[in-house]
Amino acid sequence: MKCLKFLALAVTAGLIATGCNSMSGQKGGARGFDYTQMLSLTKTYHKELGTLNMTATGHKPQRRSVECHIRNLTRSVGGAFAGLRSEWRTEILRECSVNAALINDGTFIVSNCLSDLLPDQDEVAYVVAHALAHSLMEHDNERATRLLKPPISEAGGLEAFKFSLYLRAPENFASFSNALGLVIDPARNAPYTPEQEKAADTLALQLMANSGYNPSAILLFWQNINRNPDYKGEDYAALHPHTDEYLKEISANLDALVQVYRTARKDYGRVPQCQFK
Repeated sequence: MKCLKFLALAVTAGLIATGCNSMSGQKGGARGFDYTQMLSLTKTYHKELGTLNMTATGHKPQRRSVECHIRNLTRSVGGAFAGLRSEWRTEILRECSVNAALINDGTFIVSNCLSDLLPDQDEVAYVVAHALAHSLMEHDNERATRLLKPPISEAGGLEAFKFSLYLRAPENFASFSNALGLVIDPARNAPYTPEQEKAADTLALQLMANSGYNPSAILLFWQNINRNPDYKGEDYAALHPHTDEYLKEISANLDALVQVYRTARKDYGRVPQCQFK
């Protein structure tokens, strides 16, 4: 229990250290939208995603796998994340690559073969946890603010801005998808900042370890993404830049998290089983 309490404090301290008011839902700094405004924007985006028929029904094993990982990652955390919802609707994109994002209206969107491309469930959990971390830290808000500030200003304010009409232009739809963490058009693939990636990894690895997933999977994942074209991860890697130097830094600091992972499995019985056929 001491170990898990320490981890909850570490998560909270990490959020404070990165200047994150992620769960406040308030405007501030680089975030130009409050929670209600982001919810409205993502609902409109989600409707357009459906209109364009970009998600598919079926894919039950993939859906069950992702939802299983989300439950594990969210139900076992406390501290700053106590009460975080554990049930998220999962939708499957009609494309095969490493691609995943969580949007404010409660939907987790993944490509149709994520679990097949990543046979190690801890690697899948890393992708899910990383997307969850970006959303919790409101990096989508920061990126959407940068993207939408000019057209909103030109329209005379958010209330006058016709967002649904804006999304009907393919380049705008792709750019807003990218702001949320999805790659729709590689030509519109603007990367997260190194600071955002480091903050998301810090939180994602803590969530993984506390949920019984091996945080060392991050190294295997990036080794495969960067060297194995069968993983179809080129666009994901461009969106989430991880240099060799940065990965060495992560590797040097994994020992404490691996110990948390072992404690979660041995003492608390957190042994995820999220592979379905």
